[in-house]
Amino acid sequence: MFKTLMILLAVFTLLDTFVTRIGLGLGCVELNHFVLSVGLGFWTLFRIGLLVYLLFVFFTGYRFFKSHFSKGLPLLRTGLFVLNLYMGAIVFSGVLAILSKFLI
Repeated sequence: MFKTLMILLAVFTLLDTFVTRIGLGLGCVELNHFVLSVGLGFWTLFRIGLLVYLLFVFFTGYRFFKSHFSKGLPLLRTGLFVLNLYMGAIVFSGVLAILSKFLI
């Protein structure tokens, strides 16, 4: 289950950068001020670096909790699950924004 959640985090993060690039190319408006201030290229590199960091932290935390504090595993899984829900909602809203550009 934990490995699946980590894979989903990577997929949603990469989809977010992909959907953002497509949406901006079609004329959608970016609401994230960080993207606007640093540029799309740097933001993409930042997101990939952040993804690698988060996957490392979750993997290390999983191994630590599994060997030293197994009662903490549900909390770690829940945190990763909530992060996936958030990232999935971002990707979904981006796809809806792109589709709305085609319908208008």
